[in-house]
Amino acid sequence: MKTKIVSVILLLIGTYAFSQNSYELFGNFISESTPYEAKIKTTKTQEKITSFKIQICKTSTECEESIEIVNNFDQETFISAMRSTMKKSKMAGATFVLKPEVELQWKNIYYNLMKDFNKKEVLTELYDLQDIEYGGRLKMNKELIKLKSEDSIVQYLYFAPKYASVRLFNNKINSISVVGNILDSSGTIIKEEATLFNSKYSIPFRSTIVDRNNYSAKIYTTRGTDHYYYIECNDLLDYKPFENNYSYSLKNKEYEIKVDEELKVEKRGLYDYFTAIIFSDFLGFNNEGGNSILQAEGRARIPLNYVNFGRFNSPEYMEAYLNASIYNGQEEGSGFIEFNVKDNLKNISSFELLRKNNVEAGLNIGVGSFEWKGTSTNWILDYGIQMYRTKFRTIKDTITTNYQLYSISHGPRLKIEIRPQINFGADVNFGLLGLKYSGANKDLDIIEGRNFRKEILKDNGTFYNTLFLTTNFYTKLSPNDGNGGLYFRLGGYYDFYTKNIAPQVMVGYATNLTTFINKFKKNDAAAK
Repeated sequence: MKTKIVSVILLLIGTYAFSQNSYELFGNFISESTPYEAKIKTTKTQEKITSFKIQICKTSTECEESIEIVNNFDQETFISAMRSTMKKSKMAGATFVLKPEVELQWKNIYYNLMKDFNKKEVLTELYDLQDIEYGGRLKMNKELIKLKSEDSIVQYLYFAPKYASVRLFNNKINSISVVGNILDSSGTIIKEEATLFNSKYSIPFRSTIVDRNNYSAKIYTTRGTDHYYYIECNDLLDYKPFENNYSYSLKNKEYEIKVDEELKVEKRGLYDYFTAIIFSDFLGFNNEGGNSILQAEGRARIPLNYVNFGRFNSPEYMEAYLNASIYNGQEEGSGFIEFNVKDNLKNISSFELLRKNNVEAGLNIGVGSFEWKGTSTNWILDYGIQMYRTKFRTIKDTITTNYQLYSISHGPRLKIEIRPQINFGADVNFGLLGLKYSGANKDLDIIEGRNFRKEILKDNGTFYNTLFLTTNFYTKLSPNDGNGGLYFRLGGYYDFYTKNIAPQVMVGYATNLTTFINKFKKNDAAAK
């Protein structure tokens, strides 16, 4: 009896093991009037599918296998593996050309495969892929490129590219590494597998690749015994339309491209520039302060990069934001600027309009930027305009009247953006504000014979009356799978007239940190 039980167990184990190493039919397709079968073999680790292989069969004996695809279940990888398998000798051969009607059949097979995997994150990615738009096609030229030198020595050397890794971030080529051979004027290889990279600055996609009006976008060799060599980026890469699309607004993503190969580059959607944030200000628990416990903020940063001169870009970006207090959590009246009309000597600092505002909206322009690539920072001169809404209450005996005050500020700031290729980003902002009252939601010109704008509101009378310093820190909660994460803000405002300070200590959750963190999701990290 025990022997039979052991035999049955061994049989079941053997059957299970065989099933794990056998191909399963997932669909058929027709190419050039020839029918094919598409089969898949999966590998599981702890009941989770970690890899799969594709087998395409023309007959029962004429089959070819793909390479093993590990931890990458996106549609583009599947299509690429199918194409490579079809180019093998027992299939269509090296002359195989993928036609749209065949690609559509492959996408249906891919859809059935994803349903079978029953992986929620993969299915989500599948539906996301249906909405992908491409901004254009990137091509790496195969011609020999003249190597140049920054010193007076004339060298007749050439570079023959093989392949490159291109990382796009905020509409720039944040990093590019190109591998190829260095040849002399006779065509003799003097160095194999040489690597060139943009060690000094990022390359704006618009000014360099699309409009080609850049001063110089250089990709350098590693340091030699005498001097650096470089090639121009325009000599290496060419950008062409994809169908009816030709856009420089491209998704943050990393690509690998081979010589004489055209690569579809994903377009960046408008939503990808926007992030929504829910903040909690710890200083809002102080009833004497003007901070709200809960705030909501929407922020959009759109890169521009119209003109490029090496490390310098202008303008760098346009940024818009809206911040609103959701819950003060304070004693009644503490969210207002209160004014007792019988106090003829009392004044109100215009700084209170900023300190106790419940709505703030702003528009900033990055006038010019300088990139210090060695520290992964951009130093930006920015100028902005802001609008504030603040609650105001007058008290006369037992009668209270509520108002909404509106004010406008403007001013320059120095902004340092820190964007290393890790799960971290930061901004440091240091600047000036010229804050002025602009009006109210109802008549507030005269209070008890005093002019509100000229006699009650006071500041130091200078063009800029407020100094501010704010720092923002960002980190994704699941950097391999999502773009949401934590958003910290620490800073404060200083009023030149009253010498008062309005500090902020805020912690929040941001829905989309793709603009602020130079680390991509797993599916965007090494697209081919």
